[in-house]
Amino acid sequence: MDRAALKTRIRDYEGCEYEAYDDTEGYRTVAIGFNLDDPGAKDAIEGLGLDFDLVYDAEVALSDGHCEALLDLRLDTAINDAMSLVSNFATQPEDIQGVITDMCYNLGGPRFAKFEKTIAAFEVKDYCTAAKEMGDSKWARQVGRRAVDDIAIVQSYCVGG
Repeated sequence: MDRAALKTRIRDYEGCEYEAYDDTEGYRTVAIGFNLDDPGAKDAIEGLGLDFDLVYDAEVALSDGHCEALLDLRLDTAINDAMSLVSNFATQPEDIQGVITDMCYNLGGPRFAKFEKTIAAFEVKDYCTAAKEMGDSKWARQVGRRAVDDIAIVQSYCVGG
């Protein structure tokens, strides 16, 4: 998987916010889609030498370097989630791996795990069903262009559908 290209894609979808804000679902977020309420968020922020409470309260702004470090950390987690949730992740085409990882990045592993029919379709490489299930989700309605792009990639592997 082209990590650099995926990072660029995620950055494009998420944007970069240097000060904490509440996202569309009410999650306290900073940087490139970094959820400050996730387990481990406090340790990650403090690992950057920052005071978590000040970041959370938008009293301290992050630097580009902080945002990049948090992106790398979250991307590592998303890749690990993707590999654990889709049993044959490693045998998927590279751009399908990117879609699965992007969804794990955006949703987090526990919420992506609820996409049981989508995951099952990926595991049998039924990309027509995977694309349909992705499109029929609340996620697709919420994230707009990101879903359209991810679904288009999956549909490009759809044979006979």
